Amino acid sequence: MMYRYFLVPILVVFCAGCGPKVTQVSGRVLLDGKGLENMSVLFQPVGKHRESAFGMTDSEGRFVLKRIFSNKNGLEPGEYYVFIAWQDSTPRSEFDANPPAVCPYPIPVGAGNGSIVRLVDAQGTQTLDFELTDLKDSVTETK
Repeated sequence: MMYRYFLVPILVVFCAGCGPKVTQVSGRVLLDGKGLENMSVLFQPVGKHRESAFGMTDSEGRFVLKRIFSNKNGLEPGEYYVFIAWQDSTPRSEFDANPPAVCPYPIPVGAGNGSIVRLVDAQGTQTLDFELTDLKDSVTETK
């Protein structure tokens, strides 16, 4: 009967390692070497069922990905489509008659059409930078 009291801590320690391994993913979104602010970075899995992740860039273009549903940092290893777009950060009310702001950057179509594919490695952390100047409208993959 006493063995049950020892079994619970063993199961807790064993299950702590359960679940998918994740890689902490961060990086920068750049245009001509300059960091872009208010850019959304979305990673959608290719093929297998994995959770998507999202991040917003700061004033230096840096982002950290968080999984959308669990709100935890990192991604499971695998291939992901990457979507990069500018987001208007101006607070608005439903009664605001002013039109939304226009993107201040010349963003190539290839940044937001899902043609970027990146591999998230099975390691603890990974830095993925995106230089938008390198993108062409017909790009199929960037490394």
